[in-house]
Amino acid sequence: MLHIQTATDILLHTLVQKTDKYHLTAADISLISTASALHDIGKINIPESILNKPGRLTKEEFEVMKTHTTIGSEISGKAAVPAGVRPCQDGLRYMPLAS
Repeated sequence: MLHIQTATDILLHTLVQKTDKYHLTAADISLISTASALHDIGKINIPESILNKPGRLTKEEFEVMKTHTTIGSEISGKAAVPAGVRPCQDGLRYMPLAS
């Protein structure tokens, strides 16, 4: 999880340096980096045989994979959500609060 957060932080800082298209503050970058580390946390309950499958998933495997969002929502609902973040309308993801 820390590697994803660090990689996202580096990527966003580089993006801000290379273009003025995205107006991200240090707080925005921190928030996005933290959220990126948490967005797939529900995959811990998906069988490794599905997560590590080299080819296309079957319809049944894909249905199992789709449950990671609900599982992640349940897990993150039991944990503290970072300040400045709110659940998306579908309740399965998180996004920054509007400034």
